[in-house]
Amino acid sequence: MPAVSAVADTVNKKITITSSTAGIAFNISDTMIINNLAPTVLVASVTPVSQSDVFTLPQTIIAGDTITLTVDGSPLTQAFDTDEGTTLTALNTQIDGLAGVNSVLDGGTKTYTVTAATAGTPFAISSITTTGTPFAATPVTPNTPETKASLALTVAAVPADAESIIVGMCTISFINLGAVDTDCSNGNAVIDIAGVGSVQTIAALLRGITGVTDTNNGVLAIGGSSDQVTYTTAGSQTSGSDIVFTNNAGVNITSALTSPVIPVPQVSSFTLPRNFVSGDTFTVVVNGITVTQNFTSDHATSLTALDAQLEALPNIATGVAGNVITLTAETAGTAFVTGNAQFINVQTPSVTVSNTV
Repeated sequence: MPAVSAVADTVNKKITITSSTAGIAFNISDTMIINNLAPTVLVASVTPVSQSDVFTLPQTIIAGDTITLTVDGSPLTQAFDTDEGTTLTALNTQIDGLAGVNSVLDGGTKTYTVTAATAGTPFAISSITTTGTPFAATPVTPNTPETKASLALTVAAVPADAESIIVGMCTISFINLGAVDTDCSNGNAVIDIAGVGSVQTIAALLRGITGVTDTNNGVLAIGGSSDQVTYTTAGSQTSGSDIVFTNNAGVNITSALTSPVIPVPQVSSFTLPRNFVSGDTFTVVVNGITVTQNFTSDHATSLTALDAQLEALPNIATGVAGNVITLTAETAGTAFVTGNAQFINVQTPSVTVSNTV
């Protein structure tokens, strides 16, 4: 083979071969390019991993509770059964019975670990809710509305000269040509009956007397019309005694007494069936107002916050002893109405192992 030289053109990827001796020919044949580059792995091989979710029911499961949740699209409902342990086990049996998952219950912590039956097949758990039975308040003291002491007089005829009546501490005398005195603040009043021919006039004169008080019932408000005169406790009723009345006018004046009733404030109480825990919402209705208290940092703090909300309601004073909240009407004789109370607990599962395909 004649001597040759080669020059590489890297820009144009060209090699020029030239004979070293002029006039001496050469041939080029069987040109071939061999590439020994190693392949690049774009997607590594991955072993599928089973998804695992965990959720805990922190509250005490009590009679009347209903637990609901959805696992991989299947809604499940577990009512309270015998006791807490039996109920939790029955729920675990339901979850474990689903085709796509396996479930293990730790009864000590009330924690469920749910794992995909097939590695690489995902599932979802949602709407974990425990709904307590609504419960009502317990009446402690019924509301007793106030009835004021009252005396109703009817003038049947014009009283005769020197006849009298005593209303409370006021003696009212009927005198012919008497010196009129309509102020009974000193305990005596006089009505002049000279020329008075109608019972309506006598009644009007009685209604015009001021300063009438009663030993037990205080100042009396005076009312009525036509031949009627009424005397009623003007202030709050603090005595259970009737208005004192003495009739020295015979059949000319008749009377009717209304016995008083001292108002008593209503007292009712709610006993929480369990403590506040994470995820809880407690609702109670008072006078048509729904009070909602969510779990805060702990049971005591949540209970105190609930008590403060109830205390802020109109005509309601509250007290807390243990898990008993007592409601008392601030105004005696003014009733309040309580509706149902209820605990609802909502939990969200945590994914401890993510699904890997």
